[in-house]
Amino acid sequence: LKKKLGKLLHEGHHYFIFDFEGLNALDSQGIGFFISALREIRSRNGRMVLIRVDAKFAALFELTLLNRVFEMFTDLETAKKSFGPVKDKEPV
Repeated sequence: LKKKLGKLLHEGHHYFIFDFEGLNALDSQGIGFFISALREIRSRNGRMVLIRVDAKFAALFELTLLNRVFEMFTDLETAKKSFGPVKDKEPV
């Protein structure tokens, strides 16, 4: 996932949507990945959102106060609309 993100950033993508549907577990390494990804994306003036975050992961994000850092949406269409008009590339 880290390599894929790097490739997409290199290709000029700036808007990212991570879908949590079907995710069964998220450990500290996984959380670290999302924090690093957010930093890297923001450093390139990009934006990242999470979608379909189920109750157990939402509780984890609240407990760690990461709900204040990550934008979360219930579905793909709402997330895409949150980006407004995208001039360069569609969110991936």
